Amino acid sequence: MKKIIKSAIIMALLLSMSYLQGQTKENQSRLQGIEVPATSGTTVNFTYTPEGGPLEGFPEIEAVAYIFKDYKWNLVDVKLDKQNSFWKGEYAIPEACSFVAFKFLSYGENGLVSDTNFDNGYIYVPLNAEKAKNPGNNLAWGTFRNSKFNMDFGGYFKEFTIMDEASEYWIKKEIEDHADKLPLFISTYIKLAQIRKPDNYMPLGNRLLTMFLKDYNNLSEEQYIEVKNLFQFTLNNKPVADSLQDVILNKYPNGITKRFVEFEMLRQFSTPEDKILASETFLEQYPNNDGLAKTKNIYNRLYQELFGLYFSQQQYDKIAAIIPDMNFNTINDCYHHNVLKAFRLKTADNKDLLELSEIMINEIVKKPNDLSYLQGLYWSPNQATRNAISQLDGKLDFHIRILYAEKAYEKVLNAFELYSKDAQYSNSTMNEFHMLTLEALDKPTLEVLEKSAAKNALTPLMLERLHEQFKQANHEETFETYLENLKKTKVANLQEEVKSHLTNIDAPELIFENKRGKKVNIVGKKDEIIIIDFWATWCGPCKKAFPGMEMAVNKYKKDENVNFYFVSTQETSENYIKEAEAYIKQKGYDFNVLYDIFSEDIGTNNKTFKHFAKLFKSSGIPRKVVIKNGKLRYTSEGYSGSPSQLADELSAVMELLKSEDN
Repeated sequence: MKKIIKSAIIMALLLSMSYLQGQTKENQSRLQGIEVPATSGTTVNFTYTPEGGPLEGFPEIEAVAYIFKDYKWNLVDVKLDKQNSFWKGEYAIPEACSFVAFKFLSYGENGLVSDTNFDNGYIYVPLNAEKAKNPGNNLAWGTFRNSKFNMDFGGYFKEFTIMDEASEYWIKKEIEDHADKLPLFISTYIKLAQIRKPDNYMPLGNRLLTMFLKDYNNLSEEQYIEVKNLFQFTLNNKPVADSLQDVILNKYPNGITKRFVEFEMLRQFSTPEDKILASETFLEQYPNNDGLAKTKNIYNRLYQELFGLYFSQQQYDKIAAIIPDMNFNTINDCYHHNVLKAFRLKTADNKDLLELSEIMINEIVKKPNDLSYLQGLYWSPNQATRNAISQLDGKLDFHIRILYAEKAYEKVLNAFELYSKDAQYSNSTMNEFHMLTLEALDKPTLEVLEKSAAKNALTPLMLERLHEQFKQANHEETFETYLENLKKTKVANLQEEVKSHLTNIDAPELIFENKRGKKVNIVGKKDEIIIIDFWATWCGPCKKAFPGMEMAVNKYKKDENVNFYFVSTQETSENYIKEAEAYIKQKGYDFNVLYDIFSEDIGTNNKTFKHFAKLFKSSGIPRKVVIKNGKLRYTSEGYSGSPSQLADELSAVMELLKSEDN
């Protein structure tokens, strides 16, 4: 038996030892065109065909690559251009790059979908121009493919992993070939000891690190910090870690560790005045302009805390002075936790908020490309920049609200120009602000109304205004045709999406109560379409969706075969019926409101909805369900933010179901 096990291990090692053979065999699938072995310092051109993979049918696909260079992992963007049914890709492999793993991805209704060659990987191990190995080839090949080492790579592999023996072979081979580089991957070596010798790794790890420090005594501060952290957090050897910290502080008196120590000492001050003075002293002594990348988190936290202190003390001039030194991430967080919060809660004067908001917005519009959201391997540079742009769009929403509240109408119009291309005219609420601003300035609104319609992002008030202007223009076509032509692209896409999500499964019984507590059993006559909107009085998105629901209700009000019901469920208040009735009355909605049955075991009114939640594997609301002839035909969760889009979505469902009767 021992011989069989030993033979199996040897075979596994042999299968994983030739990375040149491994990458040749695995990559010939949807990714084509990269010569094996790849060469560092060259540009590779390839094609990617999603057909037959998890991304087949996705209209937009992007590519990233995990690369290993100079013993550091990075996540980089890869250029892709669509060519009919396939994509052309191009990537410049850096000099001395020792490993590349491509990942193709897109976003579906359930989130991120990625293609890593059905868990085989799109992996290349570049050699140098002389076809010799690059430093790091062995190490990356032996760790990226082992699940115990590759937890930072965004779930690149779902199940695949090589044996620990194989990883040990490649890590030791790296040390054998490049012993001088061991300080750059000492953590990996200690992790190997932890994996291979779990019962003895504490004394073994201490011994290995002690020997390492004797052999390598000219480390950088970052390398000393890494060893110190290994002693402290991995090996629980605080005395040695403390002594190493003393060494670091002596060797690097103004370095990373010194700043961390001084920053933590700021917490000892109890009064705002003392904290402000100590923080200002810290910034004078350790300015944030010396390029120490590892101190980014210190300054992010310091500026956020100092901003909050200045804000509470109304020292707005001091805030203005530090904003240019802050990165996008920090300014955005400070805006969210101070300006935005104060505006919502009305805890500060709008004039002060306006002045501060202008300073901050003017600064962050310059910085969405500063990559301040890059953290480890979570995002590629393009992904981090897209996140920053999305954050900027969100802050512009509130900046415009503040400007509008202060009647700074011309500045409102200027602020609308700052939105990203994707965000322009996409938010119905902000589109209404745009329209109202133009009206306040006695300027034409038709362009904004039509562009908002093209994005299917109209509020009921905007639709009313558009209708008024349509009548004044004496069009030959009907308003319905005019509106349909404006948003035909969006509606066509929406109709296709709705069609692809139609279902035909048995629906749970529809048993509810009216406001008097009388049971209501909704059965529905033949071919009747029943739309149920599950909502709750505590649910903000549910209420925000009501204007769109009202548009849909009004459209089908005269249709006897279409009936809407608004079912309150999962309520938390004892007086939820009174609260629901009062809210509907206050808003003037002509809705048929019912109430879910109370579940004694759960303590809320969800007796019917919980059967739907089981079907959807989600209890989230708002939840729309469409039922015909006892079958659940369509459902959606959440709210997109556009009343007109919601109304068109439900209208598309209705028309598709009606067409079945013809």
